[in-house]
Amino acid sequence: MTSPTSTATTGRAHLTRSARKMFRCATALAAILALTLGAGCGVRIETPAPTAPAPDAAEVLREAMVADALMIQVSAAQLGAAGTASQEVATVLTRIASDTATQITALGGTYDPGPDYVSRSVPITTPSPTPVTVESLIQLLADSANRTRGTLPTVEDPLRARLYASIALSDYESAVTLVTAASVGVETELKVTLPATDYSSAVAATASATLPPGLSQDEAIAAIASLDAVGYAREQWGLHTSSKSGTKILDQSRSDRSRARAWAISAGIAGTDADPREVFYVVGEGRPAPRILKRFARDQFADQTHRFLAAFASVGADERQSLLDFATEAYLAERALGAEPSALPGLSEYDAEGADESSDEADTSATGSAD
Repeated sequence: MTSPTSTATTGRAHLTRSARKMFRCATALAAILALTLGAGCGVRIETPAPTAPAPDAAEVLREAMVADALMIQVSAAQLGAAGTASQEVATVLTRIASDTATQITALGGTYDPGPDYVSRSVPITTPSPTPVTVESLIQLLADSANRTRGTLPTVEDPLRARLYASIALSDYESAVTLVTAASVGVETELKVTLPATDYSSAVAATASATLPPGLSQDEAIAAIASLDAVGYAREQWGLHTSSKSGTKILDQSRSDRSRARAWAISAGIAGTDADPREVFYVVGEGRPAPRILKRFARDQFADQTHRFLAAFASVGADERQSLLDFATEAYLAERALGAEPSALPGLSEYDAEGADESSDEADTSATGSAD
């Protein structure tokens, strides 16, 4: 018979062995866990930061436009810093550099994935070692505007397409203005010219074209009324201007009103109650001075520029290029009447407050004197 003392001793020995076994297991598990955690920490430290997500088509286009704007900005700055440009050209170069800064901001700037990502390698075009010239900058502006115009049908968001169109319009106008500035005091055979592009050809064709397709009746009516009002203002302006300049302004007046009539016919409203054309328009009080008539005409063209770009929200993607062409024609006419340039023409939400009133005294070579 086993004594109680022997039984108790055997039990304690068994418990001691079990405890030691459990302790060894726990120690082993702790070691494995420590090794696992240590290995995990090592992986986090040694693995490089993730690369930023690949861009979709919309982002690729946006980045390309930022790259173009940077290229133009740097080129204009380099040409201006060289100190070889005429005063007329230097003034345009300063404005181009400022405008591109505004456009880059509106586009969202250069892509930055943040500190947790390795930036994607996005090629940014930089000026070649060859010195920048007025001709090369004009070509750069014209090409950038033409490329942007060509992408408009592919942009899904109408509002973003409108912004891109405004930037293309600005680049195109800058090229035109730079051509004019570089031609001051230069013999005809040495003058620079605007490069031929699809954009320049399309703008030239708008003079004989009907209204852009896709416009609603209300949008067409507004465009017709605006152009006819310009014709009236120029008519009154021409009648009270010196003979040579007055004759030119009257010719422009007849052209404006003839085009407004053609637009009304194409819209199917000529001679109907919906036809917005009037015999005369109220411009100020009494007999307005030529400078008031000039400002009125300029404001009408500014309204056209805005309306044609605003129509991006309602027309099909394939109709945007035509709207840009008409907006470009209107903006160039607005500028010819002395309007201050804009980094984002046609987008009133971006316009600086307090436009320079001195624009009334700007160049009138295309429209005659405002005296």
